[in-house]
Amino acid sequence: LNLGYVPAPYALLERTWHLEPGTWFQINRDGDSIRGRFFEFPKVTDIPLRGEEAIDAVDDAISGAVKRHLVSDVAVGCFLSGGIDSPLLSAKIRAVHGSIPTFTIGTCGDEYDESSAAETYARELGHPIHITQITGASAADLVEDVASACTEPCADYSMFPTLLVSRVASEHVKVVLSGDGGDELFWGYADRFCAALGRLSEFRKPVWVRRARRLMRKLRNPSRADTAPWRRDLGEWYRHKHSRLRFPWTRNLFPDLPDWPDDFAAFQCSETTTRTAAQWLRWNEYTVHLPLVLQKVDRASMHCGLEVRGPLL
Repeated sequence: LNLGYVPAPYALLERTWHLEPGTWFQINRDGDSIRGRFFEFPKVTDIPLRGEEAIDAVDDAISGAVKRHLVSDVAVGCFLSGGIDSPLLSAKIRAVHGSIPTFTIGTCGDEYDESSAAETYARELGHPIHITQITGASAADLVEDVASACTEPCADYSMFPTLLVSRVASEHVKVVLSGDGGDELFWGYADRFCAALGRLSEFRKPVWVRRARRLMRKLRNPSRADTAPWRRDLGEWYRHKHSRLRFPWTRNLFPDLPDWPDDFAAFQCSETTTRTAAQWLRWNEYTVHLPLVLQKVDRASMHCGLEVRGPLL
């Protein structure tokens, strides 16, 4: 309820679990099992490349990934938004492969509508584009399909346009490339990241000092009391930034609710230096938020018989 999905390794049924990203699980014929890990995203790492050298390395990596993900026995398309990630992929596709169909969802011209920008990208890159508008009424018509596709509770409402764009794409192709992972890898959630980094100086003070200062502010002006600095550390504060239902609320709704599990280490962080904290924030988004996004995309697309590939990952 707090995170909006069931994160690995937990699961809804007793004696079951999700396989964590980057791990493998083997069962032999006599029932014995072995688990292992083949990839782990680093929390903090040295930065060997900077400036133009780093840009060239990223460019080469994305070009190579796009080439690999275009290998298919069936027609391939691309999801296209008005942002950066999928237009970058579309440009790479054009350079190494040629023109392919692209697909986007519009929201009838409101402030969140990216379809006009996506159409401009498609026109400049020479890709045909299929634009489908979603309205309140058409979203309501998708409720049953969304519930059927989810298979377990998921609080990401973008499941609706993802299901719709997958349905449209599946009428033309069987595989699409997507820009998923770009935000987590390349600092796309700037508001969340920067808000956390802006708190670092406060988290360098002892927690009792921060809580005393908060109490004094609250006594002077209750409407301006800041709830952030009294959290134990950066990790705990960031967990509350991710929460869709705050823990006190769920505690009031469910008095017997257990405490946050100690073995879920994704929000354990006491970093206070800018470099290490910034890297930890990216690791956290990659580890906690990205699986929610990928589950949503996988369920929506497979419900429509469509395979989605993420070259940026």
